[in-house]
Amino acid sequence: MSTLSASSRSSKRVLMVTSVLARGGCERQLLATVRGLLQRDYPIEIFTLGPVPVGDISFEAEFAALGVNTICASEFGDTSPAPHAGDFRHGLAPFAPLLEHLSVVRLGLALEEEIRRFKPDVVHCWSEPSSVIGGHVAAALGIGRIVLQLVNLPPNQMDLPGSELYRQAYRSLIRYPNVRLLIDSAPAVRPGTMAGSAAKHGRSRWPQFPAREHGCLRPR
Repeated sequence: MSTLSASSRSSKRVLMVTSVLARGGCERQLLATVRGLLQRDYPIEIFTLGPVPVGDISFEAEFAALGVNTICASEFGDTSPAPHAGDFRHGLAPFAPLLEHLSVVRLGLALEEEIRRFKPDVVHCWSEPSSVIGGHVAAALGIGRIVLQLVNLPPNQMDLPGSELYRQAYRSLIRYPNVRLLIDSAPAVRPGTMAGSAAKHGRSRWPQFPAREHGCLRPR
């Protein structure tokens, strides 16, 4: 698996991992970040955990107009819940309850296939549960830089199912030196939160232009 090389700018491929490409605030930030990276000639692909629900509007046309390839996990095979799917590579099995309608383990396997095909130097994950799945898979595959961008309130403050599992997931991820958090929500960095712990140890930042924050780019 390729890793970051400061002397080889043209090789710095960035894979964005997100839930869907619906028209939300997170996706707007993703679109802005992708535009900025493309202006600097970085190859970009987007991996989504699922398709945009029928009837919902999306940013798919905007990404297509930019020439960015988007690929859905389901294109690699069945992603429906599988209680006995097992997980021997990514450590995702304990987080299976985070999604009722999809298999966290199968999503991880699909993402591994995409990473092996695209060979990114940076994997940039956007909010939950993409950060849990993308972070663990990228870490297991030895990606040189992993960015977890937390756009929303922490799961425990949004009453999301499995909030304790999210805390466990981030606790396991921030121990990797190549993992960085970009935090958009002030409550996410309060003392006692995982992001707060990461901030205390200099492992998280407020996003400006994320490409500079996660270290894959240098100013022109």
